[in-house]
Amino acid sequence: YVPIRSFNQIFLSGAYYVLDIPLDIAGWLALNASKIVKSNTSEKCYAISGAEIRHVENEAILLMAGYTFADIVEDKENMLPRLIEGAPLTIKDIPETDIRVWKEATRLIPNPLIRETFEKTLATNL
Repeated sequence: YVPIRSFNQIFLSGAYYVLDIPLDIAGWLALNASKIVKSNTSEKCYAISGAEIRHVENEAILLMAGYTFADIVEDKENMLPRLIEGAPLTIKDIPETDIRVWKEATRLIPNPLIRETFEKTLATNL
């Protein structure tokens, strides 16, 4: 973060940065930072977290983490194998206040299969 009063000094003097990852990967990460990426080689989906990918365990975790099904994109460039696989995204990554809300909301989910996924996730992963 740069204070606004310092922006012109920095902008006029020029700036540069060094990436410790290839430019094609950096660009791909920037384009997909807020998405869930589905693997080409399996049914797994991954959240992008910095330069790591984190397997999303199930639909309940995906939704509780603030993503939607519209956030899922295909790995058309086959970049996932080139990235570091971090720890899976689990219910332990969801804030406790959000978990309480999801516990209450779960009983209102009309689809029994999705409701069951939420109930199992909330019951077995805490």
